[in-house]
Amino acid sequence: MMQSPSPLASKAPRRYGLLVGVVAAVVGTLLAVLLWISRPSSPRSPVPAERSDGSTASAPPGTTAAPPGHPASSPQVPTPPVRAGASQATQGPRAVRVTFARDVKGVLPVEEGDTFYRDDRKVILWVRWANVRGRHTTVTRWFNPEGELVYASPSPESFESPVEWWMTWTTLPLGREMAGKPGRWRAEVQLDTQTLVTAHFSLLDQPRPPAASLPTARKP
Repeated sequence: MMQSPSPLASKAPRRYGLLVGVVAAVVGTLLAVLLWISRPSSPRSPVPAERSDGSTASAPPGTTAAPPGHPASSPQVPTPPVRAGASQATQGPRAVRVTFARDVKGVLPVEEGDTFYRDDRKVILWVRWANVRGRHTTVTRWFNPEGELVYASPSPESFESPVEWWMTWTTLPLGREMAGKPGRWRAEVQLDTQTLVTAHFSLLDQPRPPAASLPTARKP
């Protein structure tokens, strides 16, 4: 006679299957947590720095933030516009060449130099001007080695130039009184009441040597 299975024996396989299912679920959950923790983190956006007044500093306009490992690009500075039509003619008058000489032939100085002798009859100061288109006046003053004004133009000498450049010259007569003041002399030239030239020459208390040539004049 066959016996029927016990109720307890039939329930044992069911409990074992339920336990295996629970363990598998727990293991799957743990694996999911581990994978989530070990995933690479994405780079954070830079946080603006806080200033002392409580506001946040931001990048200047035109500046692009660079990714890590790459230099940041500098802002593009606009090129200042260039004004057309600018020329040297807009500058004020100026002396471009100054020299002493013993004479003038035509409009050019001859026997230039900055050393003169007591038997020379005169000293000429020759000036070439730039940016002097139009009408102007000049006055020249001569000072002896003591700094005393000994000679000046009797009146302002005027000229009117149709171009941007012009040449003027003035003469210091070397009389007996002036020739008796050897040393370093000074000449000043005013153009339109503004002193634009200061030059010096030496006067020696001795006769000019025969066939002596004047040394090259120095620029002021």
